[in-house]
Amino acid sequence: MPDSPREINWSRWPAAMGLTLVFWLFTLVVFQAPALRTGRVTLWETSAYLAIIACGFVFSVGLYVLARALGDRPARARLGVMAIAALAAALVHSAVDHQAFVLSARIFRAPNQLPALIDGFVFNILIYVWIYGLYVAAVELSAASTRLRDQERRLAAAQAAAQSAQLAALRLQINPHFLFNALNAVTALIGADRKVEAEAVVIRLSEFFRATLALAPGDLVPLEEELDMTGSYLDIEAVRFGDRLAVEIEFPDPLRRAMAPHFILQPLAENAIKHGVAQAKRAVTISIRARAAGGRLVLTVADDAAVAQVYPAANGAGVGLANVRARLEALFGERACLRTWTDQGRYTAEIVMPLVIDARGQEGALACAS
Repeated sequence: MPDSPREINWSRWPAAMGLTLVFWLFTLVVFQAPALRTGRVTLWETSAYLAIIACGFVFSVGLYVLARALGDRPARARLGVMAIAALAAALVHSAVDHQAFVLSARIFRAPNQLPALIDGFVFNILIYVWIYGLYVAAVELSAASTRLRDQERRLAAAQAAAQSAQLAALRLQINPHFLFNALNAVTALIGADRKVEAEAVVIRLSEFFRATLALAPGDLVPLEEELDMTGSYLDIEAVRFGDRLAVEIEFPDPLRRAMAPHFILQPLAENAIKHGVAQAKRAVTISIRARAAGGRLVLTVADDAAVAQVYPAANGAGVGLANVRARLEALFGERACLRTWTDQGRYTAEIVMPLVIDARGQEGALACAS
């Protein structure tokens, strides 16, 4: 929406008026340059010039107010109005210029050979058209720069809102799926009359969601907490699969405070459960490891189910993996990636992201190969 006079940002006035004053003081120096060079500065001429400069300052303030009031109107219309206003100011100022000298000469009874009004007006108009043209050009350039900065701020805010909405949608895509699986596990335990274990799962599930839902979609959490939440999920699944599931979690102590996206490992663990443990006819070990490499945090989730044929694509085309990849892209752009591969019956999903130690740490450079 275009600005109206009531919407003028008055906080910008001190700087604008300061620059306008500097503009006209420079003009005064230019006007007085011939007298300064010859040493023939007179009081009546200086007084006339000061009155002319004061008039120019007032007219310029009017032009500035007009420019601010026009706001974001189409450039052609805004420039047309400003050009007409600048020409009008130049015409009026040309007449004022001549009369200021006439009046100053009378007040100080100074001898002078001033040209006739029409001659002085024609000479002055050529000067003031340029002066006001330069001033309007400077105001328009400043306004364009301000509009560009405002647009960049609005774009950044819109991108941040879109990113937050995307992350929220991606997390909502994962949470119900996880809840569905967990409730299935509870139902199976109750059906098998394993009520104590079912109660333990419900308690674990309650703790899990209390921890996860308290966080914003884009929040980073210490790796220690993220691994604990993933461990909670695997504990629930361990009740369902019993001896068929073994879990190994390894990470060096210095990485306990490394920051990771909330709920980023659970989809990978669930992928290993769904396509590995559930499909295998023997015990399967899921290994979760973290390491630092060249300023990057590397997280891997692997299983030795040896049923690679059930994976639709080795590059991570499943819903859970696509969700993880989308969240990494939303949070880090090209600075993070997800890679998956199968090697001798062992399926591995690997996340590479910037290494940030505690929210105040320094993040390292990241170059992620495809």
